[in-house]
Amino acid sequence: MVESMEFSKLSIDDLNKLISRAQKEINKKEKAKIQALRSELEDIAKSRSGLSVEEVFGFDTKKKKNKTVGEAKYRNPNNVEQTWTGRGKRPHWIQQALAKNGSLDDFLIK
Repeated sequence: MVESMEFSKLSIDDLNKLISRAQKEINKKEKAKIQALRSELEDIAKSRSGLSVEEVFGFDTKKKKNKTVGEAKYRNPNNVEQTWTGRGKRPHWIQQALAKNGSLDDFLIK
């Protein structure tokens, strides 16, 4: 099927759409494969030992790690409620100041 497609006749936009659709299909199939394997492992664990997979392997997949919120290192002088830890994407007010040749040091909380 794929071999018969003439990719050279497709536009870049069409090729990107095709790639996106293919990636979505791959993700869907991978999730289904993982779910099937998980169900199979749960059935085996339950039938042979009466335990859950989590109990067999000694972990709980339902527990989530608590995310630690970092301490603010930078503050917007125009709005003291706006702070940033220095982690993750830079907030717009930092980006705008840096675009105007500002420095991160100008926003350090002392």
